[in-house]
Amino acid sequence: MKVTILGATSQSTPSLLRAVSDSTALSQMHFSLVARNAERLAAITRAIGMTVDHAIDAQCHDLSPEGLARALDGADVVVIQVRYGGLAGRDFDERFPLAFETCGDEGLGAGGLSSAWRTWPTLSEHLGFVRRVCPSARVFLLTGPSGLLARLSSVQFPDLEVRALCELPMTTLLESGAGAMPRADSYDYFGVNHLGWIYGLDGRAPIPLKYWRLHTAPEQVRAEQRRRTESRAAELERLSGAALSTFATGTREQILAALEARPSPWYAHALAPLLMSLVTRTSSHHFFFSEMNDGWHGDFQSGDVLEIPYYWSHGQLVRKPQHMRPPDEFVAGITPFVEYERLAAVAVLSRDQTLVERALEVHPWVVGRARAAGLATAIVSQQLPRMGAA
Repeated sequence: MKVTILGATSQSTPSLLRAVSDSTALSQMHFSLVARNAERLAAITRAIGMTVDHAIDAQCHDLSPEGLARALDGADVVVIQVRYGGLAGRDFDERFPLAFETCGDEGLGAGGLSSAWRTWPTLSEHLGFVRRVCPSARVFLLTGPSGLLARLSSVQFPDLEVRALCELPMTTLLESGAGAMPRADSYDYFGVNHLGWIYGLDGRAPIPLKYWRLHTAPEQVRAEQRRRTESRAAELERLSGAALSTFATGTREQILAALEARPSPWYAHALAPLLMSLVTRTSSHHFFFSEMNDGWHGDFQSGDVLEIPYYWSHGQLVRKPQHMRPPDEFVAGITPFVEYERLAAVAVLSRDQTLVERALEVHPWVVGRARAAGLATAIVSQQLPRMGAA
């Protein structure tokens, strides 16, 4: 199975290769690592070689059209984890909404729309390469905003299998004390990316995902964000710079310490077990994809994107059925976010600031047309300072 990773110079990429190296499926995997920066990619490659105990069949390519075509040729799986706009983009997305009394986040709210506005033109080019070179490959997005990018992909590339993958529902389940891996029939899940609930778990009260507090306690969240002396993006830039320097020259123990300084649960609890399961056709893990509803929940349109759990059954990756209908208040709580994404997708595809404003007007976190107009102007006219890219 050939796996092509776009955005391979993320400082955590060696953690993914370390995770899959423990699997008996490793001998059937070939990795193509693709990135823009050759020096960073060399450091990542060295870190992999220094810390992975088993040989990894991997090649490195640049993100030029020629390099991308070579990397995608024959790919069975394409993982896109490029941070379009780099960490400067994340910094902007986290900060500018606060000026309009809205929570800042790289994947949710106005920050998420800003990221999608910046990301889609280049991401769509990359998906176009996938369609031309390896149209039958499975495409997994680790780039956010997950729901909106999954919707845009389904609209513009309906012939590709594109899903956004997230670990948060799985880690929430594990942190709830449900056991090492709960049975598929022991719980239900309903929501969109980062905004959802686990319910029906051993008769317990529903468990919201941690980002739900951006909706239920926005004043508290904004106060916490304003008190930060360093944005999360700036913190990650500092960690990334130190890690890549260590990867380039450090010892094995130093590299492992650098990897531990930036935990990567999206690999351990989502992507790594998913890749291994695609080889073995079985896994005890459950996987949460943002993808088209397509009849999974009757209250939403077929093209609406929900976060849907999957599990392996008889050698097939299948949608986990809902054993209990989600409470009406859950459906009512999620509906405005889905309605917003319908409009936001049209706005991003059309590159129309007026439509950006209209989408923001229906977002539950944006109060008033003047605030929506200000946010829309900031999104469309964003100018990013120079900062590292992951």
